[in-house]
Amino acid sequence: MLVVAPEMPWPANHGARVDMWHRYLGLRRDGWSLALVGWGGEPVSPELHRVFDLVVPLPLRRAPGRLVRMMRLPSLAAARQVGGARFAAVLGAARPFRPAAIVCESIYGFDLARRLGVALVAPVLVRSHNIEFRYMATQFRLAQTARQKLQIAAARLHLRRYEETALRSAAAVLDISQPDAAFWHGRGVRSISWVPPAFPDLEDGADKGPGWADRRFDIGYLGNLWAPNNVAAANWFLDAVLPLIRQRRDDIEILIAGAGAAPELTRKIAGTPNVTLIENPDDAVALRQQVRVLINPILAGGGLNTKSLEMLFCASPIVATPFALVGIPEAVWGAYEVAGTARGFADSIVAALARPYVADAARLAARERFGRGAITALSELLLQEIAAHRDRSWR
Repeated sequence: MLVVAPEMPWPANHGARVDMWHRYLGLRRDGWSLALVGWGGEPVSPELHRVFDLVVPLPLRRAPGRLVRMMRLPSLAAARQVGGARFAAVLGAARPFRPAAIVCESIYGFDLARRLGVALVAPVLVRSHNIEFRYMATQFRLAQTARQKLQIAAARLHLRRYEETALRSAAAVLDISQPDAAFWHGRGVRSISWVPPAFPDLEDGADKGPGWADRRFDIGYLGNLWAPNNVAAANWFLDAVLPLIRQRRDDIEILIAGAGAAPELTRKIAGTPNVTLIENPDDAVALRQQVRVLINPILAGGGLNTKSLEMLFCASPIVATPFALVGIPEAVWGAYEVAGTARGFADSIVAALARPYVADAARLAARERFGRGAITALSELLLQEIAAHRDRSWR
């Protein structure tokens, strides 16, 4: 299988990368041979070669060519257009690999994936992470700086039309969210399946790490720290929830970690006692093991919150807002402490800190659902799509 990714999946330091990295690590272990074409990531990390037999990095397009393409494309797609000579080089690298299928991660590299599919006679499947036009509208509303609003406005140009065209043109869509899949099915995208994130490589080591008393942090939030919805989540926790916790516990040590913290969030954390910021952690799994209670205070966004599932594979209670569990089957919600108000969120954290955590039946069942079993189901789905494409080709 050939993967066309809008960015390299390693380091896996935010949701989309986490989703890609663990899924392809699982497929590799399930017997798939994988190649990767992705933007950015030079020099290529040796970690990528653990998973991919072939890695082809591409540069993002800069102005003025990007600006011309934005007359008909959203900016994130315009930056990922591949010209004639470069396309020939990518095709030349991919052709000996002879992929049976191409998976386009998100819609933004779809033009390249489509052209490769035609040339290599392979079906193109799209991985949908959000209803992008809605997600970007939310990010625009939450953006705190003029520069960020301008960047997101450019990303929204022609986005709905571009997204609908890509999903309807794909041989199949692998949607991260059940509600999002239902939305697109109602708008004419017929070959669409729910494919949740999977973490088969975390299953065996889920309860390893330091003991409860030896952990460095009481509370931890890990996620990208530049997206406006994640910044808003961190701000809500620091402004509305943390003071309520400190009314009862003044010795709390807090971790906020992730990729590329926004400057305004960095300043706020620096001015808040006993809160540690770790940007771009080398090993998010090891860092989570240093936390007693994990939180997801997200209040807005789109798709499915990948970190809500990733945290299931930690030996910690998880306190989450209802929005953090959107797209996750309600049968799994019992693995979380769910609270939608600042008071409820604080109460749940304080209660969770009162005793060492032991994974219960709900947590164990959730891990099984999003571990190796999810990869097996995905492999079967991919093989069905490949067989269906071959059947159509023979006809």
